Amino acid sequence: MADRRDRIPERAGDGPVPSATGRKARRDPSIRYEHLINLLDDCVFETDRHFRLIRISDRCPRHLGYHPAELIGCFLDDVIRPVTPRPNTGTEQRRQPFRNILHAYVSREGAVGLVNVSAAPFYDPDAGGFEGMMGWLRETSDSPIVTQTLKKLLLRLDGEFALVLISDPNGRILYANPRFREMSGHGESELRGIKRDGLVSRDDDDADPRAAAVAALERFGSWFGAAMYRTRDARPFSVVEVAFRIDLPRMETALDLWLAYDDMAQRMIQSIPVPVIDGRDDQIIGHATRVLHTVTLLATSLPGFPVLDPDAWRRAAP
Repeated sequence: MADRRDRIPERAGDGPVPSATGRKARRDPSIRYEHLINLLDDCVFETDRHFRLIRISDRCPRHLGYHPAELIGCFLDDVIRPVTPRPNTGTEQRRQPFRNILHAYVSREGAVGLVNVSAAPFYDPDAGGFEGMMGWLRETSDSPIVTQTLKKLLLRLDGEFALVLISDPNGRILYANPRFREMSGHGESELRGIKRDGLVSRDDDDADPRAAAVAALERFGSWFGAAMYRTRDARPFSVVEVAFRIDLPRMETALDLWLAYDDMAQRMIQSIPVPVIDGRDDQIIGHATRVLHTVTLLATSLPGFPVLDPDAWRRAAP
């Protein structure tokens, strides 16, 4: 071994003398670091203290469908979002390390994809202040983790305290969660194939209660306002309603998501962490947006979604 060590300097000197640029690259750790990152199959990223992307590796198009230059300066949450939102979205919680958390992204063509993400914070070595996050992501649409997560999302949708309806653009009901069925008194067989119009109560002046909501969905893709439903025995009950139209390339047809918040749901939402908490209406919209994210992911990732029988979704899950 001693003889071999003695011969190494001689062999190294036999080759061509590196250029000034080559010698600098050998000395500069950041350049060697960049070369190493670009050898990895995973996409590596770095953010600043405000969670804006300041660096992302050349594998970005393979995993997210975008060139790195298109994403530099974007907020990380605008590029990828956790499939299962964290219970606390405060600043300190966002700085915590995490590993193998499933995130969703929207491609250039508008399709929803899934990536597995791990990240950790880094701090200024002298002052100790938070400097940003470093992590990696990997496209993982066919991973077993996706199957497990989809099943959890199905259970979460079943257990929503808000009244959830999913219909096609013509109003034909495709899904009603247990809370809606309990509140309205309608069973699954009664709801199968009927239109949402038949569940909405009219005002005394006989005005069409659907016109404003349908017009807003057609024009803006969303709706927020008061509504009146009626139970199976014709008893009316009032709700605050949020609706979204979901129309993505991978979907066979558009879907309308209706979220109704009765008095009990409005009381419960006070204890649920949501992105915006400046008032009751903002809390409702924040919660509705999270449900929208869940339904969008299911609609683009789970074949046959939605159907009225939740058990059929679980059997159809990949």
